[in-house]
Amino acid sequence: MRKILLPVFLLVMSCASILADEKAENTAKEFTRKIFSGDVKGAMELSGVPFSYDRKELLKDNDSLKAGLEGVASQNGRQEIEILALKEIDKSKGIHKDLKDEILIYDVTFKTKNGNVTLQVFIRKADKKAVGFFG
Repeated sequence: MRKILLPVFLLVMSCASILADEKAENTAKEFTRKIFSGDVKGAMELSGVPFSYDRKELLKDNDSLKAGLEGVASQNGRQEIEILALKEIDKSKGIHKDLKDEILIYDVTFKTKNGNVTLQVFIRKADKKAVGFFG
């Protein structure tokens, strides 16, 4: 019986890991779509604090985060984007020094009305919330 339980346990754990990665990937894509379409409320629902805004500023509360995301949304205008590619990158290349939680960093490449853009989106591993971006 024990010989059967170990492979089943390993299979279940690998499936859980794949589903967790899919949730993080979906958060990265949806956060990008929402911020570029001007849906700040939707972007806030996918976000958490502390939030690293462009690796220069750390937003520590929801009011600051909302104001920051509103600024980004108004700067980019309201536009529909097409996600072209999503790739997890090496964590050491984009970690903000003040983000204490383990994060996953994704390069999200998408098409805008002005051409293709790649944005790094930081996803907190524990709860799959967007906690920053760079690009």
